[in-house]
Amino acid sequence: MKTGLLKDLTCIFAAALLISLVTGCGTTSGIRQPAGAPQAALNQYDRVIVKDFGDGVTQSARAEYQDQARQVMQDVTRSFADTIADEIRKTGVFQDVTRVGTATPSAIVVTGDITRYEQGNGPLRLFVGHGAGRSEFDALVQLRDAQSNQLLGTLVVDKNSWPLPGAVGASQTADSFMRGAAKKIASELQRLRTGLPTGR
Repeated sequence: MKTGLLKDLTCIFAAALLISLVTGCGTTSGIRQPAGAPQAALNQYDRVIVKDFGDGVTQSARAEYQDQARQVMQDVTRSFADTIADEIRKTGVFQDVTRVGTATPSAIVVTGDITRYEQGNGPLRLFVGHGAGRSEFDALVQLRDAQSNQLLGTLVVDKNSWPLPGAVGASQTADSFMRGAAKKIASELQRLRTGLPTGR
């Protein structure tokens, strides 16, 4: 009896560890309300407009790499917004999810800034680790009322690859962190729109 229970607990622990390794280090926060604001509820919104994100990466790059960083970030700021919009559509809880749209009272805007984007080097993460070839993705996501521009809440994305060498860290890219963050953002919007836990 004890042996079976121990095996079950070991399996649960191993599965939880594997999930945490595959998703990388760091987190995507839940929705945080502005100081003093009432608990956010999105049931009055039935439309979402996801705008391109701002580039908070290029300005912090070394001068000789800024042109290259700017070119990369032109794609990244669009693709992150595209991914968020796709994930929100999958929830099915909003009547309309667009990348452009007019400011109506029933629309919420998702936007923000990407503050760190580093694809790193997969082979270095595989064979060396300990920070070599590290991949990172950080962003500040804002939810705003489309008509008044009032800030309804923020989410903070802070993700980086597993530090030890091996296949787990090697498979963790900035793009995979973007996809995971987009799913979390969509899940949080679904939760506040319906008032129900999402399980995502």
